[in-house]
Amino acid sequence: LGGGRTVTFPNPAQCAHQRHEKPSDPCEVLQQGSQAQSLCHVPKQFVRNSCVAGEWGEEQSSIPYFPFIPDQPFRVEILCEHPRFRVFVDGHQLFDFYHRIETLSAIDTIKINGDLQLTKLG
Repeated sequence: LGGGRTVTFPNPAQCAHQRHEKPSDPCEVLQQGSQAQSLCHVPKQFVRNSCVAGEWGEEQSSIPYFPFIPDQPFRVEILCEHPRFRVFVDGHQLFDFYHRIETLSAIDTIKINGDLQLTKLG
């Protein structure tokens, strides 16, 4: 994944990301070697955090509104920029997440588990 690239998926991902100090949350995880950036979708929240060298940073969960309606389809886009991921839902910006990754091209994995149909990766 590099600067200016976008990851798009139309439905919520139900992912398991193992945190040593917390139970697993459903989430989308962007990993770089031993580093991880997590954008977690838990009921009524998007929780963001960074794990660098095995240490989790402070969680962020503030969003201006909750964009999801039960049983309604939606589109999520994650725009990768250098110093942040910009997250959009149905074309509206939901939040920016300032990651700590120096080299964006080092992001080599997007882990998505569960009932999700990924329709575009650009």
